[in-house]
Amino acid sequence: MKNTAAALQDLHNPVESERVLVESIGGWQVLAADRRSAAYKSHYYGSNTPLQLLRVGGRLGHSEPTISILTPCRATAGKFELLVAGQAPRRLCCYACVRRKLGSLKIDCPDAREWIVYMILESVGYMEGPAPQEPSRGKA
Repeated sequence: MKNTAAALQDLHNPVESERVLVESIGGWQVLAADRRSAAYKSHYYGSNTPLQLLRVGGRLGHSEPTISILTPCRATAGKFELLVAGQAPRRLCCYACVRRKLGSLKIDCPDAREWIVYMILESVGYMEGPAPQEPSRGKA
């Protein structure tokens, strides 16, 4: 398997999944659904607009594999999905598990605080759901 983003399979191929670059964090790209796409609205309301963290391997002087992380969505059964090029995708319960798995491979991944806002913006339940209740502070 070629070690490029274009060679990624299924949901992890940013071109086929119509994702666009929204930010770079270190050697990682943060990709989100292209809101200009005709299919965006149906994917959004179907809870199927995952954020993708992508690190393209095989860069000059580096031998690391291409790695793709998808945030939970309908297509991943509500789990994080990790793809290390050349291997089958793995579904993990949380980002901490993703970081542990990549840590065991000696690969650092971005802190969630650096990209979580983009995931929230793609969450129909968060953006259009009921606002969280403020705790009562009692009478002044």
